[in-house]
Amino acid sequence: MKPINTAFLTKTLLNFIANPYLNYIKKNIYKTFGDNLKQQQLLFKKMKLFLKGTQIYNDLNLSEIKNYHQFIKKIPLNSYDFYENYINKTIEGDYNQLFKGKPKYLVYSSGTTQGKSKMIPCSQKMFDYFLKMQTKNINIRALGGIPCQVYNAVNEFLKLSGKKNLNEIWPDLSLIAYSGTSIENYEYQLNEKIGKQIKYLGVYNATEGPIAIEIPDLIKNKHVFTPFCDLLIYSFTDINNKNSLPLEIDELKEGNEYSINISTMSGLLQYEMKDCIKNKNYNNKTDINI
Repeated sequence: MKPINTAFLTKTLLNFIANPYLNYIKKNIYKTFGDNLKQQQLLFKKMKLFLKGTQIYNDLNLSEIKNYHQFIKKIPLNSYDFYENYINKTIEGDYNQLFKGKPKYLVYSSGTTQGKSKMIPCSQKMFDYFLKMQTKNINIRALGGIPCQVYNAVNEFLKLSGKKNLNEIWPDLSLIAYSGTSIENYEYQLNEKIGKQIKYLGVYNATEGPIAIEIPDLIKNKHVFTPFCDLLIYSFTDINNKNSLPLEIDELKEGNEYSINISTMSGLLQYEMKDCIKNKNYNNKTDINI
């Protein structure tokens, strides 16, 4: 097992823009956009089959959970502390705890619990999702990262090259993918340093998995994110009623705020992200507005 930092996953996820995976994103999200509930139902069946035979499957009695609705309502929400014993056993070589087989990587999160960095075992299937997002093109058509890091990198490129703007170096550069914070405070200066108006695309990413992505061609409003409903199972907790049952993705009300919970192919089930999101609904299509 190789330890890996969250920064790698963020970089990997953001770099997908410059390679053929962009076509995959468009094809699949465009196809499933507006049919999120169906995608969640299908993913539940795949996830249940994939996790069968694991300790978490047995402990949470997943064999008794028949569908997506029961999964959201009956499987309790759990924080990292609940999974720590499973993770420690996995590190010690006692596999088949959260998923079958040996972890591909152990992912260290920049987030902490009780002062310690969180460590998330990454299954081969979850790692494959990230691998699809790696760049293979030499010609630079996109840059990605945390906005302040992108801005600093652009300044460094210009200093090293002696050019007036990046358009003289990479004429095909047309997009910056960002995560972590808003890009708004940097857009004007970046456009000047690049030498032309380019597009900006946000990615909502976490150590536990890719959460959502901004699709400008589908939603014209900035900072509206579309969930990866074919990769993760989502549930939501109303922040004004934290003792209520978790909500399914089609139960969200427009304008309300929720904390987000995810279930992954790495065996994190009803995992409390503790991130707060606001729901925006366009033409009955569920999106996440950060």
